[in-house]
Amino acid sequence: MSELVFDEMRRGRLSQDEAKAILVAVALRHAAKLELVATVDRAREAPEPMSSERADRVNGAVYRLLAERGRTADGPIDAEWLRSCGLDPSEADQVKAVLKFYRQQGLVPPKPVRLQSLIAEHAPDVGPSAIALAQAENAFYRGMAAALFHSAAKWGAGFPEDIATAFGSDPVALSPLPTAVSAEASPPPVAPSAAKAEPEQKAAVQASIADLAEKLCATKLKLREWTDKTCRQMRQTAGLLVKEVGHDDLTRLRQADMAAYVDTLLALPKSYGKSSRDVSRPLKELLAAAKKLPENQRGLEGPSINRHLTHLGNLVDFAVGRGLRPAEALNLTTLRARKKGRDRDDRAVFTAADLMTVFDLPVWRGCRGEGARLEPGTVVVHDGLYWAPLIAAYSLMRREEICGLMIADIHFDGGIPYFEVRPNKYRRLKNAQSKRKLPIHPELLRLGLRDYVEAIRQLGYDLLFPDLLPASGNAPLGDQLHDGWAPALARALPTASGEGKTFHSIRHFGNDALIDAKVMLEWRQDIMGHSGVSETDERYRDETRLARKLSALRKLPTVTASLQPARISLRETVVEKIGRRSRRRPSGRSR
Repeated sequence: MSELVFDEMRRGRLSQDEAKAILVAVALRHAAKLELVATVDRAREAPEPMSSERADRVNGAVYRLLAERGRTADGPIDAEWLRSCGLDPSEADQVKAVLKFYRQQGLVPPKPVRLQSLIAEHAPDVGPSAIALAQAENAFYRGMAAALFHSAAKWGAGFPEDIATAFGSDPVALSPLPTAVSAEASPPPVAPSAAKAEPEQKAAVQASIADLAEKLCATKLKLREWTDKTCRQMRQTAGLLVKEVGHDDLTRLRQADMAAYVDTLLALPKSYGKSSRDVSRPLKELLAAAKKLPENQRGLEGPSINRHLTHLGNLVDFAVGRGLRPAEALNLTTLRARKKGRDRDDRAVFTAADLMTVFDLPVWRGCRGEGARLEPGTVVVHDGLYWAPLIAAYSLMRREEICGLMIADIHFDGGIPYFEVRPNKYRRLKNAQSKRKLPIHPELLRLGLRDYVEAIRQLGYDLLFPDLLPASGNAPLGDQLHDGWAPALARALPTASGEGKTFHSIRHFGNDALIDAKVMLEWRQDIMGHSGVSETDERYRDETRLARKLSALRKLPTVTASLQPARISLRETVVEKIGRRSRRRPSGRSR
């Protein structure tokens, strides 16, 4: 699965009819194959073991398990569930053994090319996005299960709704959601009567928590009120809520569900959401993993819990605006975590001595090579790790603002060279006031920024730091910078993590330095990308001129005075235009 599967929902997904068409096609084709195999088997003097009725039941149970739990299906199998498949509880090990065999043979998950072929055949207008592939995979499993149980229909089979869909009777609508949204969802309900099918189906779609979250994201993106990151968070919140309550209907939500949701957040691993696998992992599995962790590694922090509740509030308000209401009025305010301390205390501040210690590392003075940036040597590698902290120290931009700079955002023409901070295809901005122009500090020019920009331009890149492009193409660029920045900061300042000092602490250091230098508030607001404190400041004052900003930035401490300019040396992967490798590695392999 794409690590940002939800981010692709708005770019391509199967309709209910298209998903149903794939299920039917898979079921009919496999049923025909099973009939042919049965015909051959009946002609044998000694039929193959595990063939006919029992084999069909076991194999059907395997595909039903995959349909209900997703490709990572594992864990105990309920005895009642096995009986519904026409199997004895003692045959649970047989089902697991067949599933293991399928995985070893590469039959599970199905090859992407097979799913793409099904999508192209039955949904030609839908691209093979991650969400469409997830839906097709689920329909494939259900179709295979339907065929296998249908072949054993004379013995009584499970999954009757899909059998009816593929082999006759009233059609059953397939949920358009992938298994990743609700990994613990129960089998789809039996189709309602023909007279009521259409109205009930329409209402269910309208009230879908996941669908409402998707529509909300599409609306906010179109209005440019949200960023892609905000939408990813909303989808994650909606997906976790579906897992928690066990259904996808907003009109069934009650206050107790909201309280249970917060309880779940307090029981999840602190690292929840940082791994792409968390999206598709069943909730029981996540909670079980959390129980094995130390107490200090369990439970989301207050700000994260409040963010989830804010997204839930936005989702409910959006639904109410469209005539859909929860089963009872929801009060999310009482569930919010109280903020401790003041905003200024959220992150610690670097001192000038701290930054001088950081910039005294081999990364900036000379290292042994690309793979040994913290070991002393004679090589200065000019990349995002080298430049981003320097730009932060002398412009006070945010991490993502720096990492997402494009070549077109750097201006050397005119009297004062400047960065143009504006939304682009690599990242959006935090808010409207973040859009601004910042003069390029003379220290950055002394260290060779102009030559670096020209070298990147000549290679044909449009991004200032192409080495930060993630393997997925969607992850925040700043996250890639963190891979190099975190160990560098730990080497320079071993106590930084415990003191709460991060990359963002550079902005705090710079703002404090401007205050100490008695730079007026309005100028600092324009440099930092903050809004004015009054309507007069915000509405009627022009953005501070570049010359004024430059005079203010010149008052920042020169924390790199001892660094010497080095001949521009780019990463080999940048020169050779080799894409960044995925940070996910096969299990069992070392770094």
